[in-house]
Amino acid sequence: MWSKFLLKRMVDKSFVRLSESRCLRNRNKHSQCSLCEEVCPQPAINITDGKLTLDSSKCSNCRLCIHVCPTEAFNYEFEQLHKYEQKIQSCESVCFSCEEQGDPSTDVILPCVSSLRPEMLMIGTLYEKEIQILWNEKRCLSCKSNWTHKRDLIWINEWNGSNISECNVEIIDNKDARIASKRKVSRRELFSLSKNKTKDQVAHLVFDSFDQSSNLRDKLSLTDRRKYLLSCLKGKNSIGNIPDKIAKKLGIVKLEVTNNCQLCRKCSATCPTGALKLEETEEKTSLIFQAHYCIDCDICENVCLEIRKSSINFEEIRKSTLLHETKLNECPGCGDKKIETKTYCEECNVKQVRKSILYQNGEFD
Repeated sequence: MWSKFLLKRMVDKSFVRLSESRCLRNRNKHSQCSLCEEVCPQPAINITDGKLTLDSSKCSNCRLCIHVCPTEAFNYEFEQLHKYEQKIQSCESVCFSCEEQGDPSTDVILPCVSSLRPEMLMIGTLYEKEIQILWNEKRCLSCKSNWTHKRDLIWINEWNGSNISECNVEIIDNKDARIASKRKVSRRELFSLSKNKTKDQVAHLVFDSFDQSSNLRDKLSLTDRRKYLLSCLKGKNSIGNIPDKIAKKLGIVKLEVTNNCQLCRKCSATCPTGALKLEETEEKTSLIFQAHYCIDCDICENVCLEIRKSSINFEEIRKSTLLHETKLNECPGCGDKKIETKTYCEECNVKQVRKSILYQNGEFD
């Protein structure tokens, strides 16, 4: 029995898996997200009638989809961020590279250099590592992952020009310029590392981090990437605006609403993460934006014309922002609460509209 169980675990963890309940396309009809389909070099990911599916038989296990999905709906055991943290921590200095160009014995290997994320650089910065990226674009043109110029590292220039880190990230195209090396460890550390590695391998076989239990009615929990981002920002205490390309990579944005906002609940109801929420008291109704939950999914913009996006700074990520607020008073029709500037509450307003239509049709004397 155990042998069958472990064999199934090994097979499951050897392939990319999709949690349909975390996929924006499958959760909400207003989502236009297609990042995974665009980056997939095989016809393995398809969007049909608004629903996303993964055909495992056509998947080449390139794992590019994992690093572009804003909700981490795709899972592959060895592509989790804490695994990258372990690799970064074990290096004296860090060199990120891809499977085609890097050296697994010294480099932190990614499925593709375009899979490099700001959170990974933040982890390296927290551990005070020198960081390089080994990237020869000419070799990328013949890559099996169908390299395109859309997948580039232009955002690294913004990283180097920002105050996120005191150290610049160097892009090199020659292995000889690499400074990456493994951190030297004592015998005691080596024994401890071996012991922990054995425990991890056993836990890896027995326990499965892949979770499909999310209810479509529930808001999505924070992704691991977002948890790392918040921890890194807390550790560095960064201030100032986040450069646009980095904010795009992080999937974080500032939301605002126009003065025409009616607090209709559409945006808060469709928001998959709870970044937009409506707070109601006896005296007022408020629309609150929590930036650290936002994944820049565009759903709120697709359901409401009053939503606006703008650049965000580091301080705004860590706090809640009041977007719109209106006072409440008693509805003369039913005695329930209504917006102060309106004559009736929503329910009574519908009744009044229906009644006026009936009067016009002569159905009421």
